[in-house]
Amino acid sequence: MSTDTERKSKIPTVTVPSDDCAIYIGRVVSDDGEITEDGEPYYVHQGESVELLPVPSVAVSLAMARLAGGASQNGSREARQRGFKMLEENLTTLCDEIASRVVSWNWKGLDGKALPAPHNKPAVIKALSNDELLYLLNAVRGDTPDQRGNASTPSPDSSSTARA
Repeated sequence: MSTDTERKSKIPTVTVPSDDCAIYIGRVVSDDGEITEDGEPYYVHQGESVELLPVPSVAVSLAMARLAGGASQNGSREARQRGFKMLEENLTTLCDEIASRVVSWNWKGLDGKALPAPHNKPAVIKALSNDELLYLLNAVRGDTPDQRGNASTPSPDSSSTARA
């Protein structure tokens, strides 16, 4: 999946298999943002991969730190609006930064059609699910199961886990 971008890049890109990218259906999240039930994972990018520059930016680190604080669902209407505005700004920053790091991919959408090239196109990243966005963020940070060398995607023959 090597591209002209790799030759122009000052550092080598890496290709990350996306077999372990899961979208969770039926996930339950409490009012305070804690996942109380994982839901059923669907591995929607099996056999697909992402080519990226494996270097997170300071903007990603800052946005992640701000997101860790979360948008308040309590307090005055104005406080909630400020919290959601901050959430929107930080997610936009993450999408912008991920779009600049993902050089190419062969991902297909949930409809089975090829997704548009993501490089420098944050709108393509914003159209993904939350789970896919988090997967790409972890991939840029070098923190997917495949990148850590301990891929944990169960075998289709040995698990009842749903597969796409």
